[in-house]
Amino acid sequence: MRRGRPRYLGDSVYGALRQAILDRTFDPGEPLDHLVRVVPKKGAFVRSLSHDEIRDLYQVREELEALAAGRQHEALASPRADARQTEEAGMADSPFRTKLQAAVNARHSRLNPFTDKWVRGELTRAQLGSWAAQHYQYVSQFPRWCATVYGRCTDPDARDFLLENIIEEESGTKHVDLLIRFAEACGVARAEVESRQQLPTTRGLTAWCFEMSHQPFHVAAAGLLVGLESQVPGIYQRNLPPLKTHYGFTDREVEFFAIHIEADEVHGERGYQIVERHCTTGALQADAVDAVRQATEMRWQYMTGLYRAYVAKEEL
Repeated sequence: MRRGRPRYLGDSVYGALRQAILDRTFDPGEPLDHLVRVVPKKGAFVRSLSHDEIRDLYQVREELEALAAGRQHEALASPRADARQTEEAGMADSPFRTKLQAAVNARHSRLNPFTDKWVRGELTRAQLGSWAAQHYQYVSQFPRWCATVYGRCTDPDARDFLLENIIEEESGTKHVDLLIRFAEACGVARAEVESRQQLPTTRGLTAWCFEMSHQPFHVAAAGLLVGLESQVPGIYQRNLPPLKTHYGFTDREVEFFAIHIEADEVHGERGYQIVERHCTTGALQADAVDAVRQATEMRWQYMTGLYRAYVAKEEL
């Protein structure tokens, strides 16, 4: 069963708000300041969620999933259960997607020793600041790599997604500025972050990304969107909680992580869909899986370089 054209996140939010207003969920004249923040002379922006709000949302999500599972169990006993199961089977992950996911999970950086040290609260603020400075050298260039892929892409839906990705990173409060805010909370000044020399392993990752952005579209999308970007929620879901409980950062100081948990979950899913749509032969699928394996290995080596340089104190 073919999936329909995915809706953009902005479209979904607009539709939900419009319907809520029409249904009188929001009364005429009711302020929406709990949903947006207004910056004078700049416009209205979606309000960032605090750490506690994100935690509460995940708790609600777990309860809803449990309720849904119970209702599904009841529904399976109905006469239409067999027909429904047959229909839903058409929505199951394809063998190709399963291979892509396996390639990501085989070398996922959420399990890297540097991540483990971070989660256990065993890093210093200086070490976290060094991570931020190195990470800036990587993520500050990501929109440009996406722009290169965008320029070589002929798929209108994929072009829209890439442009949406670039705009999210570059407009309003830039994501790299949120990263620098975190670095400053660690004691590293903006000028030092922006001028920090890349470790060899960081340089290896950025050089690989530049090269990957010039590859055929299906390969570039697999490497950058699935191999790299889809990892981010899994990494930051581990990184974020101890930043408050172990290290004592505020919600504002760790906003960079909270934003990317949700945004990159959406981006990663769209990336999978785009790669699946463009890899229609065994050869194209093999190219994509290889690109994902390369991406996960490059990110793993980048993280390992951080561990060697800032934890093991090796000369790289």
